[in-house]
Amino acid sequence: MNVIEAINKRHSYRGRYLSKQVPKDDLVKIMEAGMAAPSGCNMQTTSFMVKV
Repeated sequence: MNVIEAINKRHSYRGRYLSKQVPKDDLVKIMEAGMAAPSGCNMQTTSFMVKV
């Protein structure tokens, strides 16, 4: 899937979340992607809170 497809196919999830654990490797990848995302004026105001 390319970036345009990902943007066009995105949606908000309004159902119940599963009680299934997300693998630690997946959490690390998600957080690394979030840290690599740009911020306005390079203010870097993003913070993460992970409940394990």
